[in-house]
Amino acid sequence: MPTESQQGVADRSTRDPNEEIRQEILTFFEVLSTVLDAIGFDRFARRACRKYWRRRTRADCLRPDAYFRLILYGYLMGSDSPRTIAEYVTQNRLLRDLIGYAPHASAPSRSSILATRRRIPIKTHERVLTWALNGLKNGAVEKTLKESTWLPFRFALNKLRFESSADACRAFVLKLAEESD
Repeated sequence: MPTESQQGVADRSTRDPNEEIRQEILTFFEVLSTVLDAIGFDRFARRACRKYWRRRTRADCLRPDAYFRLILYGYLMGSDSPRTIAEYVTQNRLLRDLIGYAPHASAPSRSSILATRRRIPIKTHERVLTWALNGLKNGAVEKTLKESTWLPFRFALNKLRFESSADACRAFVLKLAEESD
């Protein structure tokens, strides 16, 4: 009969590592979404972009709150390419949920990300992104990232800790704009 320590080794070896990663991603998105909701992120993003949105906004543009949630995710994951961000959201139902899209709805395309980016000035991007990153510097998001063993989340933790200044946000937004044009 196996000892307790041998039993623990057997349990870990039979676990699906992909399932553990999926669980970490789910936890991260849930915590990120909860914190963004708690700090009033969607309202802040919509207010910051109010003068750039008319009642008859082009159909291919994203809502400001959904757009900035995507951009924030891209920033934390180190992706400053609209194409890569669009690929992430296409492949990841949890990310679609984070930005408020129903699981069965089609994901935002690269062209809708680009159309939205062009509508919003760089200064507004900087303001919203800097505000969001300052709001995320709380225990819940940082704790979730610290507990994660998944390398991209470790990267996100470092971005949040060391690269969330206005200058870092400006550099990211300029790179995003450059990549878009």
